[in-house]
Amino acid sequence: KIGRMRKCVLMLAVIMAVVYGLFQLSVLGSDYETLCITNGTLYHPYPYTNQSEFDEFLANPGSVNVSARFSTIILFGLVSNVVIIGYLLLRGAMSEETKGRYGTTFVLISMAINVMWIVQFGMLLGFRFSHTGQVCSGDFSKYILKEQEEDYVRDDSYDKYLLRQTGNFLYFYSIISLVLCSLALCLVFTCGCCTIGMGSLHSFSEIEDFFKRMDSVSDIMKNYQEKMFKEYAEKASKEQGHQSN
Repeated sequence: KIGRMRKCVLMLAVIMAVVYGLFQLSVLGSDYETLCITNGTLYHPYPYTNQSEFDEFLANPGSVNVSARFSTIILFGLVSNVVIIGYLLLRGAMSEETKGRYGTTFVLISMAINVMWIVQFGMLLGFRFSHTGQVCSGDFSKYILKEQEEDYVRDDSYDKYLLRQTGNFLYFYSIISLVLCSLALCLVFTCGCCTIGMGSLHSFSEIEDFFKRMDSVSDIMKNYQEKMFKEYAEKASKEQGHQSN
C-alpha cells in the first residue's frame, strides 16, 4: 500500500521520467546533435568548423563541452526518477511485516535517494545557470550584434551551435521545481506555526486551569479553617458551660 504523499511523489517521478526519457530519445526535439563548446570569457559558442578545431578548443584551459554537460544532466535525471519509481513500487508491494523487518534499510535507501536527487538538481542549477550554460542556451544571443548598413543587428551566425530547446527545458524545470519547493516549505512553516500556536493555546488553557484549581484549593482551605474554627469555638463554649455548672 502506497500512502497519499508517496503517490504524489510517484506521479511526479513518472512524469519527469517520461519527459527526461523523451528528451534522451530526442522525441521532444532536443538538440543533442548540436555540439556547443565555449569558455568563461566568450558570450557566444565557439564557431568550430571541423573536429580538429573542436578538439583543439576543448584542449584549452577553461573550455567546456556544454552539450556533454546537458546530456549528463538529462541522463542523470532519467536514472534518478526511475530509481524513485522502482523504490516506491517495491515499498508499496511489501507487507507491513517486511517493511518493519527492513526498516533501517528503507531509511538508508530513502536517504540515498534524497541525496541523489539533491545532487542531480544541484548539478542542473550549476550547469544551466553557469556562464557557459547560459551562453549555449542562448541567453546572451540577443546581445551578440554585427554591423550592417550603418546599423547593428543580431548576429545569427552562432544560432546553429545553440542548445535552445534543452536550455529552455532545464530552465523552466528548475524554476518550477524551486517554486514548488518554496511553496512546500511555506506550507510546512505555516502548518508548523499553526501547530505551535494551538499547542501554546492549549498550554495557556492548562495553566489557567491550574491557577483556577489553585484558587479552589485556597477556598477549600479557607472553608476548612472556618469549619475547624467553628468546631473549636463550639467545643470551647461547651467546656465553659460545663465548668460553670
